[in-house]
Amino acid sequence: MSAADKNMSLLYSLVPHLGCVTSLKVQWGREPVPDPMVFASLGPIRHLDLACHGDEGSITVFTGFLSVFPNIQDLQLYRIPRIGDVEQSDLLAFSKALASLRLVRLEVDGGLHEVVSDALHSGDPMEIEELSLVCRSDEEWRPVWSILSGIRRSLTDLKLSLEDISEDELNSSIDISIWDALHTNSPLQSLSLVLEGDQLPFFVHMLSQISTSTLKYLSLELFWFGNIDALKHFKQLA
Repeated sequence: MSAADKNMSLLYSLVPHLGCVTSLKVQWGREPVPDPMVFASLGPIRHLDLACHGDEGSITVFTGFLSVFPNIQDLQLYRIPRIGDVEQSDLLAFSKALASLRLVRLEVDGGLHEVVSDALHSGDPMEIEELSLVCRSDEEWRPVWSILSGIRRSLTDLKLSLEDISEDELNSSIDISIWDALHTNSPLQSLSLVLEGDQLPFFVHMLSQISTSTLKYLSLELFWFGNIDALKHFKQLA
């Protein structure tokens, strides 16, 4: 038995003795992949944080955890690398498990944006109030508009972190009016953005597109890499 297997076995032996647990964070790498059913005796879990850092463990592992903890209100999903093509049956199972939850807050890493987007549009609308998305590539950015449109009527708090998104990709999202999802009948009160300096034009355009009638809090965290010319776009915010 490998050291990793021994550690997992030790963890499994401790689970029945943990008593009342309301918050659970599970991280795994290549092996061994955790068995969600082993944790089923814990609860009532309200906050669940799942992070896969290896190649092992398809979407079915995430589905397993969602299925055994029906009282989750705060969910964080993180996976590197991105999940590739997902079998339709696995996607349906994930969608069903996600839709059965009464989530208030959802945080999703870009590697899972596509499957989460599909899940949000597969059943009844979810009443998610707080959403946090991290995008590190054009591929991870593209499903964002679909995610937003799926929960726009309940969303009050939005945080977006954008890294290495090409200018062309951002411009194309402007062309398809990605922010229309937050322009009509949106209760959005808080908007937090983490951007790179050359993404300022996109930020300025975005603010002109969303509804600000309910917006009470705006936060901008900017990573600057020497493109001082981009500062001129701040004038448009006056």
